[in-house]
Amino acid sequence: MRQGAIAGWTQTVFPTGWFQVAWSPEIAVGDVVARHYWCRDLVVWRGASGRVHAMDAREKRRGVDLGRASRVVGEALECVVDGWLWQPDGSALTPDGTRIEGDNVLRVYETREVMGLVLLWYDELGRPPAWEIEVEPEAVSPDFYPAWPHGAVLDPMACQPQIMAENIADVVHVHYAHRWLDIPTITQWDDDGPVLVVGYRGQFSSPRGPVDAEFGNKAYGFGVMRTRMHSLRKFIHILCPTPIDRERMDVRLSAWVQRAPGDTGDVPDKVAMALIKAQHAEVLGPNVDRTIWENQAYLERPGFRSQERQYIAFRKWAKQFYPDPAQTETQTPATVG
Repeated sequence: MRQGAIAGWTQTVFPTGWFQVAWSPEIAVGDVVARHYWCRDLVVWRGASGRVHAMDAREKRRGVDLGRASRVVGEALECVVDGWLWQPDGSALTPDGTRIEGDNVLRVYETREVMGLVLLWYDELGRPPAWEIEVEPEAVSPDFYPAWPHGAVLDPMACQPQIMAENIADVVHVHYAHRWLDIPTITQWDDDGPVLVVGYRGQFSSPRGPVDAEFGNKAYGFGVMRTRMHSLRKFIHILCPTPIDRERMDVRLSAWVQRAPGDTGDVPDKVAMALIKAQHAEVLGPNVDRTIWENQAYLERPGFRSQERQYIAFRKWAKQFYPDPAQTETQTPATVG
């Protein structure tokens, strides 16, 4: 893993978007989990109603980390140090019933549960969600094995989400890095708005000979990226990189694979498991994409050739997710929540 800053990376703000912080089965009713993303300590919990809440974990009176020193009471979090009840809106109630507001309010975050993914909306200006994540039919179809737990993996990486997302536009590397028989043909490109849709097709080699493959990619910003594949079997994976700090991120990959005929169990059969493991290895293994991402420098003005024009289009699309740093400097924790 790379040590230190990403060479050439000049962004001083984190991108806006939905980012995964857990899988739904990891947080049962009454559970509290600590997370550290965007250089912030966070607390995520599931209230009695079943809804997931998230907010900054460091309370401002004593500096207690609520991710590690609280318990769920109804929809609120009770600090085990002083008994304050922290509400889902970031305010608190003292044991005598006094409501604590103003500068003591903690920043809260919108959450969604989609396809078994716990997503958190992050925007450095505190703006509300600007788009939603659609449910992929494979993720809720009885014809596909569930992603959790056999198709789910979490791995930290020394990279930033945009660098990973740029793979969507880089069909040239599919031929050379992933050993497709030729550079895939792009069949769809739609970059209107915050959702990028890219399709391509080609062939890769297998012990049985050349295999025709079609890929459909959809990126909701940089935080949720879906790839739909049709080769030996139909399957999709969703890749969710979440920044830990300006040098590292957690990458969660969830894969749904078409069931074997007649199989009603939730444990993938040998073919499905082989596809899952192969995809995990391609994305997170040490030999292909990961090595590239963790070691390449970021160039603001790379020397793209004409056949890489889609890369230029991606860079233009990517700019919309970074708030103006001058605006973020005027925000305070009391105003962004």
